Amino acid sequence: MTDNHPTPDPTRPPVEHRCEADPFSIIGLTALARTDPEGWRRRLRDGPPSELKDELAGVMKQVLEGSPPRPGSDDGPTLRQVLLAFSDALYPAPGSSMKVDVVRQSRQLLAAVNEQLGDWPAEFFVRTPQTISQNTHYFQRASGRAPLTPARAQRADALARAALNHWRRVIRASPVVDQLPQTAPSVRPARTTVQLRAVLACLLDATPSERVKIGLAVGAGLSEPQIEALDARDFETCTLAGTAAFDLGLVPGSLMFVRVRDPADGSRVRWVPLPPWLADLVVIAAEAGAGDPFAGAVRLTSTLRRIERGMPQLRLSTTALRVTWQGVMRRAGASHEVVRGSWWQPARGPKAWPERWHRAQADIWRVAREWEFLGSGPGRAFVDGIDKVPAKAPSRCAPHEPELRGRKRRVVGTPLPERLWQGM
Repeated sequence: MTDNHPTPDPTRPPVEHRCEADPFSIIGLTALARTDPEGWRRRLRDGPPSELKDELAGVMKQVLEGSPPRPGSDDGPTLRQVLLAFSDALYPAPGSSMKVDVVRQSRQLLAAVNEQLGDWPAEFFVRTPQTISQNTHYFQRASGRAPLTPARAQRADALARAALNHWRRVIRASPVVDQLPQTAPSVRPARTTVQLRAVLACLLDATPSERVKIGLAVGAGLSEPQIEALDARDFETCTLAGTAAFDLGLVPGSLMFVRVRDPADGSRVRWVPLPPWLADLVVIAAEAGAGDPFAGAVRLTSTLRRIERGMPQLRLSTTALRVTWQGVMRRAGASHEVVRGSWWQPARGPKAWPERWHRAQADIWRVAREWEFLGSGPGRAFVDGIDKVPAKAPSRCAPHEPELRGRKRRVVGTPLPERLWQGM
């Protein structure tokens, strides 16, 4: 805005719409732009009506000619007065091509700011500008309308700050600047595993079908949506012996597999090998549920919440259980795609399992074969211990490579000949 107090145009038609008299109103704005497409911006730019000009004349003269108010004082204009006198969104500048929809939205947002904060000293928002968006977003408006959405509150904040900065430039004061946080930024807590002894205590207090769901999270790395989507047909036992085991480079044996479907692509699945202790839980639950290992089970989060009420020291969650499986696989040398669960295989066709094995599937088989009991093999270190699992793999880690880098070995050189060090 280049002219805060334009001279009224003597040829201006009489006020016909409320939007011409009230700079915060949108009533009649669309009709004004439609009936007077060439002059509606000028009619709005003529400023507020005479009663509002009288209200602003004294205080704005003092502000424009004087010095900025002292910090912490209530001297100076209110936020409403600053918005009326210095907001470009309320008065389109001469020659502006601002559309009526932009003016309409800006007036709605600034009307909400004025309704909520208009009587406050403008200097207060110079010191704490973040309170503009906080108040307009969270506080209930007196008109009964719902608070502004976060996006609209940010837009209202930007418009109010533009008016405040215009005012600060006129009085040759510093612009509005957000204060730096006084406290150190919060650090995202590390993702840690849980002790398998706590998992055992949780299993003891669960039903057979609930134990299967808990076991699938900590023993197969499945998320809760993947677990809730399973049924009895998603379990299958595979025996690997003879030539097949030799071709894959695996130890012969028999393991149970669980099928995980890709919710975004029905042609992709994962057949995940289960450790023997988890397969036993599935068999016992199927026998108790007449073939259905999930008979009578509630959601996994509900089970953990019920158990935690009786044993609050456990502090278990589906995410913590899955991170524990990731920690076990990671310490056992599993590949990146195994730990992150990013591998898939075709659900049907000649390349589907068991005709074709995925390299990640063979990687899990090696670890699962050694994890015969909950606290044996790769799980032994997690019985009473915990480990940190980063949210991302190390940089430049290929999918087939282990996530956990090997420790650097100190190179011990061979002894030098005596002729080199004698006489030194």
